Amino acid sequence: AQAMVYRSESASEQDAQRRREGIYNFFQVPRNLEPLLLFGYLACVDAFIDQCTFLPIRVLFAAAQRLGRESRSLSPSQRR
Repeated sequence: AQAMVYRSESASEQDAQRRREGIYNFFQVPRNLEPLLLFGYLACVDAFIDQCTFLPIRVLFAAAQRLGRESRSLSPSQRR
């Protein structure tokens, strides 16, 4: 009878150990996930800053090039 009690305690200890490991894993997920979330956030911020800074500069350069081409393509009589 004592051997069965010992086995049942051992089984309950193993069960408790498995539950404990599950809880530890549950608490480790946010710590392991935060760097990935931070990387995603920084990638989005980088794309937004790119659109807000470089895109207007590219538009200005393209407009200046087009105006330059149009002014060169006009004949001297059309310039005045």
